[in-house]
Amino acid sequence: MDQLQSIWAAARENIRPQMTGLSFHAWIDVIVPLALHQNTLVLEVPAPDIQKTLEDFYFESLFNAVKAANDTISDVKIVLPEDRDIYINPVSSEPINVFALNPKYTFETFVVGGSNHFAHAAALAVAQNPAAAYNPLFIYGGVGLGKTHLMHAIGHSVKAKDPSARVMYVTSETFTNELITAIQMDKRLEFRKRYRNVDVLLIDDVQFIAKKQSVQEEFFNTFNTLHNANKQIIISSDRPPKEISSLEERLRSRFEWGLIADIQPPDVETRIAILRNRARLDNLDVDDEIIQFIAEHVVSNIRELEGSLTRVVAYSQLRRRPLTLELTVEALRDLLPDVRKKDVTPQIIKSTVSEYYSISLESLLSERRDREIVMPRQVAMYLCHNMLGIPYKRVSTLFDRNDHTTAINACKRVEEMISQDSSFASVIEDIKKRMS
Repeated sequence: MDQLQSIWAAARENIRPQMTGLSFHAWIDVIVPLALHQNTLVLEVPAPDIQKTLEDFYFESLFNAVKAANDTISDVKIVLPEDRDIYINPVSSEPINVFALNPKYTFETFVVGGSNHFAHAAALAVAQNPAAAYNPLFIYGGVGLGKTHLMHAIGHSVKAKDPSARVMYVTSETFTNELITAIQMDKRLEFRKRYRNVDVLLIDDVQFIAKKQSVQEEFFNTFNTLHNANKQIIISSDRPPKEISSLEERLRSRFEWGLIADIQPPDVETRIAILRNRARLDNLDVDDEIIQFIAEHVVSNIRELEGSLTRVVAYSQLRRRPLTLELTVEALRDLLPDVRKKDVTPQIIKSTVSEYYSISLESLLSERRDREIVMPRQVAMYLCHNMLGIPYKRVSTLFDRNDHTTAINACKRVEEMISQDSSFASVIEDIKKRMS
């Protein structure tokens, strides 16, 4: 553990006894140590409201906790992601040991379920044997499903096994901004030394480099240099490589060299496990019926799931009322899908299914026959017929098919899978709830 991580780890433990588990989770767990800059500890938070709350209500406690961890620190700055370039030198040629790894994102805190077990196993294999198991490792899935968590977990695991390992985590946005700055300052050589002298490179949200030709060119060369040097590359995106529009074919093919692992929205059992784990980590006493209720109604992603639990507990504390199922319904009334019902249409079904399976609407309606497209297409056809009572011939037309037997076969296939596979039946119910 380097000095930055060591100081922040100690500071966290210093401030923990002064806060409730809920407050610690809401305001401290989200902080990422960014840099030590002229005896100033720079901390990054994800949103302005968190920054303001920490500065207005917790700054003194935070500063004292940091000072107790290392008395050479004279100030603490709380910054947003867009300000990080001020404190992280984008043109330094020195490689970074750990770049803003979140201390709470470890394998120990990751809840494994049917929706993510493959991606978790792949990440664990890469962490245990970098550049030997799967290189590159490409993880894709929707927002808030745990891609970033797994990437940080790999970084922490690699550093734990080999403290001298040079691990760099950046978002594609940071990579792009640093490249632009390097070009403007005529420091391109230093930029390349910085990114190409690492042992493990983790690039988050790589889909954002599409349509940026100069960035794709630089990343292509960085990828080749690291891969040829037998260095590990981990990439995340909200969709598989072949679904990233305007991505150069040579990059697409390289992303597919190693292993592609997807993360799907968690089923209800996994959501229950995630909530129980969150309650355990925050020392919260939450009844099973409350956890069950939240898990059954918040189905979109893990971020919203944990946020709903935080909202319920805060609602209980602020109103000084016991944490009951009735209070839970009251606290989440504005967020619950079954309170804000909407008319379901074929277009909503197609869009919802596409989003659930992390594919584009164009792919859903295309002629592609690979399983990762065919299955969502069949599910969407089934829901159009099952939920809306649309005749098979009309369903086929909605999906640009001329033969109504396509819709008949799709519905039969989905019905068979529902009757034979309880986990698949849960998936169908989850999709329905997202549209309700």
